[in-house]
Amino acid sequence: MRLSRHLLAAMLALLWATAGGAAWAMSVLPLDLAALTAEAGRIFVGRVERVDTGRDAGGVPAVWTTFTVAQTLKGGAGAHVTVKQLGATFGGPDTPIAPRAGLPRYTPGESVVLFVHPASTLGFTSPVGLGQGCFRIRERDGETVVENDVGNRNLTGDAAQARTRAGSAVAAPLPLDAFLGRVRTLVAATP
Repeated sequence: MRLSRHLLAAMLALLWATAGGAAWAMSVLPLDLAALTAEAGRIFVGRVERVDTGRDAGGVPAVWTTFTVAQTLKGGAGAHVTVKQLGATFGGPDTPIAPRAGLPRYTPGESVVLFVHPASTLGFTSPVGLGQGCFRIRERDGETVVENDVGNRNLTGDAAQARTRAGSAVAAPLPLDAFLGRVRTLVAATP
């Protein structure tokens, strides 16, 4: 068993070293809200309590983010959820670990609506569509709104579009309550 874990960690490190840069530089296909909802194993509204970095039991660099859950929209979630994402190091085994490029970074105190994949057998997960599945909650002109890490550009078919004077569609933050209502409707329609 011990040899298997070390072998797995070595294979992951080799895969990461050989394909990491190119793979993470690739484009991610845009996913609309229906696709994000369908692919997510868990969707919740939460507040970031803490962010910890280190190596997991297999020696793989990881970032653990713990959220206090305000609402669960899909999947099971207790009062707290910890999301384990791949981390990255910039040197030897004793160097600090940072979140892997392309994965959302979280700040304690911020609130989000998170669409996450089911956890892998090693416990890793990430938002569906990377930054597309991480909607940050903020106040804008006295209204609570959400906007994902790609500026809601992937939601072109949804109500995320505001019209400019020229009439072309541009992505815009969405009112939180309307967004959550749409997600609940999509979850109810998902088999």
